[in-house]
Amino acid sequence: MRTAPETPADVRRHNLARVLRHLSDHGPCSRGEAAAATGLAHGSLTALTADLVGRGLVREAGPVPGGGRGRPRRHLETVPDRVVSVAVRVTRERLHLAVADLAGRLGHRSDVAHSTPDGDPGALADALAAAVRETADAARDAHPGAHLAGTFLAVPGPVTAGGRVFSTDFGRPGPVDLGTLLRDRLGETAGPVTLANDANLAALAEYRALTVLRGAPPRSLAYLKADVGVGGGLVVDGRIEAGGHGVAGEPGHMPVAFDGPPCPCGGRGCLALYLGPEALTDAAGLGGLRADRGTEAAVAALGRALAAGEPAAVAALYL
Repeated sequence: MRTAPETPADVRRHNLARVLRHLSDHGPCSRGEAAAATGLAHGSLTALTADLVGRGLVREAGPVPGGGRGRPRRHLETVPDRVVSVAVRVTRERLHLAVADLAGRLGHRSDVAHSTPDGDPGALADALAAAVRETADAARDAHPGAHLAGTFLAVPGPVTAGGRVFSTDFGRPGPVDLGTLLRDRLGETAGPVTLANDANLAALAEYRALTVLRGAPPRSLAYLKADVGVGGGLVVDGRIEAGGHGVAGEPGHMPVAFDGPPCPCGGRGCLALYLGPEALTDAAGLGGLRADRGTEAAVAALGRALAAGEPAAVAALYL
């Protein structure tokens, strides 16, 4: 359920984010252009940009050409390396980590294999904490003086506001209080820890990319993926639409055959059992590779086989 800002501080924070997002997405522009694009009054825009400049998040660039008489107008642009964060994508087999700046540019990256025993999310939290500490140290070394905004995790499965994850990919149907487990291990070493569903974040990234490409935001967007289970996300008016139970746009555990095989989620005949990466790679004859090197390696091999038009891979999509 969406709630409107309730206090003047909330409104100001929201408007600061609007201005910063516009400058980040659309590049340098004048205050007048930013005011027109965000719908803010020119006086409000001037005060907000002064705040952003004071925080070191925005700076004045070169003059705007054709400004006429009087004081020349100047472009505003973000200072991307003023803020950095640790971004982590979690799968059952690997941790993909990177340092990201305010413009979304990726710096230090690492790819860590891990093994999560069924029913023991603490082992995953241990592996995550070690990998995040190393990446946070790399962020500080590469961006001295930058503010470390925090650690942001993309995880498979619905995520509650407190960081509890409902996912069979962590060895049990859930819930797994991964947020608390990781915060307890990290303390303040990598800033606040935020968890979100990986498909929702991918949907939001596609929405923002389309906005930049078209010059205007689409009304809505639906995103589907099948690299880790079968997931999806919905974006409406620039916001993730997760629904009342946090599973809107998530088709993986919708039953498509009520007499189908049992699923780790407790149901039967779920879509993920037929269109998930395990089912597709097995159908393409890549079950041995998946057993030896893991699901991600098998999915990558399936992608290469599809690009090459290999019959077994193409047939797997029509089973």
